[in-house]
Amino acid sequence: MFQIQPSRLLTVTSVMLSLLAIHSPVINAQQLEEIVVTAQRREQSIQEVPISIETFTGAQITKQGYRDLDALASLLPGVVILPQQNDTVITIRGFGTTGNSLTLEQATPIFLDGIHYGRASQAKAAFLDVERIEVLKGPQPIFFGNNATAGAFNIQSRKPTPTWEGNVNAEVGNNATQEISFGVGGPITDTWGVRLAGKYETTAGYLKDAIDETSFPHQTDYAGRVTLQWTPTENFQATSKLEKSRIRAGSEGKLICLTGQSLVFTRKGPTKPGDEGEPFSVWRNAPLGEGTDIPHLPIPRAGGTNANCWDSNVTRSNEGPYYDVPTNIRQTAANSGMLDIREVGQAYLNDTSDPIIGPPNAFSTILGHEWIDSTTATMDLAYQFDNGVEVDWLSGFSKFDRETSEENFDSPFFENNQIRHQNFDQWSSELRFTSEIGGTIEWMGAFFWQDTTYDIATGNLRATVRRGVRMNRIWEDVIWKSAFGNVTFNFLDNKASLDLGGRISDIDKLTFAGGYGAQWIVNEEPELGSPGGYVQADPATDGSRIYLPFNAAAGLWYYPFRKNRTVPENWKGTVGANVVGLTAPDFGTPDQGPHGPESFGGTEFDPQVVLRYRPTENHSLYARWAQSFKSGGFDTGQTSIPRDIEDFSFTSENSETYEVGSKGFLFDNRVRYDLAIFQLTFKDLQLQSQTGNLDDPNANINAGKQRVRGVEFGFDWAATENLTVNLAGSIMDGKMVDFFNSGCTRVEVVTPGSGCTVNADGDNVIDRTGQQAPYTPDWNFVLGVDYVYPVFDNYQFDFNARGYISDKYFTDSSGFTKVVSWDTNGDANVAIGFGDQDGSWRASLWARNILEAHEKYHPELDPALTAKGSFGANVSPGNFMTFGAKFEYYYR
Repeated sequence: MFQIQPSRLLTVTSVMLSLLAIHSPVINAQQLEEIVVTAQRREQSIQEVPISIETFTGAQITKQGYRDLDALASLLPGVVILPQQNDTVITIRGFGTTGNSLTLEQATPIFLDGIHYGRASQAKAAFLDVERIEVLKGPQPIFFGNNATAGAFNIQSRKPTPTWEGNVNAEVGNNATQEISFGVGGPITDTWGVRLAGKYETTAGYLKDAIDETSFPHQTDYAGRVTLQWTPTENFQATSKLEKSRIRAGSEGKLICLTGQSLVFTRKGPTKPGDEGEPFSVWRNAPLGEGTDIPHLPIPRAGGTNANCWDSNVTRSNEGPYYDVPTNIRQTAANSGMLDIREVGQAYLNDTSDPIIGPPNAFSTILGHEWIDSTTATMDLAYQFDNGVEVDWLSGFSKFDRETSEENFDSPFFENNQIRHQNFDQWSSELRFTSEIGGTIEWMGAFFWQDTTYDIATGNLRATVRRGVRMNRIWEDVIWKSAFGNVTFNFLDNKASLDLGGRISDIDKLTFAGGYGAQWIVNEEPELGSPGGYVQADPATDGSRIYLPFNAAAGLWYYPFRKNRTVPENWKGTVGANVVGLTAPDFGTPDQGPHGPESFGGTEFDPQVVLRYRPTENHSLYARWAQSFKSGGFDTGQTSIPRDIEDFSFTSENSETYEVGSKGFLFDNRVRYDLAIFQLTFKDLQLQSQTGNLDDPNANINAGKQRVRGVEFGFDWAATENLTVNLAGSIMDGKMVDFFNSGCTRVEVVTPGSGCTVNADGDNVIDRTGQQAPYTPDWNFVLGVDYVYPVFDNYQFDFNARGYISDKYFTDSSGFTKVVSWDTNGDANVAIGFGDQDGSWRASLWARNILEAHEKYHPELDPALTAKGSFGANVSPGNFMTFGAKFEYYYR
């Protein structure tokens, strides 16, 4: 594998900068252009906005090839985005939404052209004809107040222009990647304008299957948008937009290796001393009980030459030991037995119709995949009165359908297949009044309404005897009504200003949840002397209570749900039991529902006070205090739907920030700086906590308090007419100030002296007060270089590079373990282009993620050496180097 030590990144880049500055043909420095943002719902210079903001223009996104927020995240100090099929994790300054419940609101919401995108996985939608992206750090209670306790992403798309213009971008790369996108717009008549945009992207996948060397996961994205703008008078403008996108992706890869722990089961029985882990293997064809004597490929062990499992003799190219889980992994194992469940599980999903999973084929397949269909339609009516007051009425509809299937145990073995089907519909409307900028008093006020309906079917197929299938159905309707206002008082000859603002919100949630469990039916009787509790099932007498897709004969056995946790070491006979069916949903299982309808709601008020002072035209200082809340709700991530509403719900979380900062220009506008010092505290923080309970291992709870404080800075330097340098960074200190009721991990439950105790309710809890907070590296820095070298009379070469280096941090916000975590790491993107000086075309070569930053496994921190005998971690395209060529054409 190609590797560069992250510590060398700054040294290498500094040498490059020196060479570029020396060989620059023009020594007169240019002035930096003004950056205009809408972070306060009106166009303003970024210097006037008292918020820590990172911005990216559409030109930067196209030039550097960013396809989604994940690609941007590593170049945003203090921001972590980890794409996962379960759901994308997005954090700003160490805070975000990390629980397993799909109904958790997003602490870092996305707003596209003012429309709220409340689901984290909507971040996966491809960027399309983007004008600008603004990353707003810290709570945003006033202008982006929908649960934005940690920050918000404000994305603006390109609108119709007064004259016709357009662009076409084509790109090819390794992994059979192809992309083409376009945007074109202009006036149709004197009063009508239009803009069309589209995108198509496909890739064969960034991983190689260890057996047949095929690439995965494949992915194909489509997106299109049409925007119409009508301006009948100078005072009135109507803008309408229709946008659709589709993503079709295969299973994500897993980073897998063996630990020193013995595995529990194999096809022929329990493992023996000395052969630990060898039956954990990759199979070309399904063994179906044949044992381990057929050809297989063992997974490498951690340590030695295969430390951290990043390099392996079973890999192809530099991809590491990654496996397309459902297709070629045939062995199954679990902590209490193993079964091969794939064939019956797929038949059950295809043939069953019930109130939980819906009609037949409600789920496409148990094979790993992610399918997303998104539709957004908006109408924005803006009218400006003669006195400068503007009225803006923005209404929108957003529909988001997502289906996923994945191995949920971070394992290459089909142990816990999780399937989810989500249908999300949202209607919203905002009526906003804004005063003219300037004068002694400026103001803004708005009324906001939003109604979302969320319909979720979710379940797991488990390769265990003790617990086979669970399915849950959750329906939620949320009505959000709010009003916000902000008043600015300008004084000291407009050198100083005081902002007083607040938002009052009323939330009503109505939730219905239900579920069931079912057990696998096998065709072998347990050995004599095995623990009791097994039931013989006869289709002739049980009738419809047994689901047998393969018309199996009589003499079948199943294990009642929670009847007994002890299972036999193997089944009768030498071949082993085969799964041939399932008990019916209501057969031998506890009553898990229906639950509801249950309601949750309340009224919250979030204030904000900002004091600004502008000593000169080029410098400003500000101090900001704000509070924000994120709505509570119901824990739909639990395995079983609790009957007690108190065990099913969690309350709102609240954030509070103190921030002081300075922005401005230096050296005749050749240097732009942005500095912020902040302290951010969350009370009743919503997070997923481990319980130590095998039946319900995770629960979404309210932690006591978490605090992060730090410094953020950014510098843009126009070194010469041809060279611009960007440096940004953050230094953070994150602690759990009060978290005495954290759930114990399974290891902590059984480890003497771990601090795990049993509280009055019988729960296993541990005090994590004072521990480091997740997602908070002590420091990270980003360095960017843009260089242009004119050649001949009309052409130029350009060089663009972005790189970062980050301190270590961990991402386990559930158990606070550091077994798999990010060590000190860095990465970089580079592009070299050639085109004409007027910017009408450009051809370039690019390489991204050239340092291949990735998580590491630390066996010294794994006291149980991972009970399953292996460890796994998600991987994404950002963990691997990609390269290719791009051509851009612009019509103006």
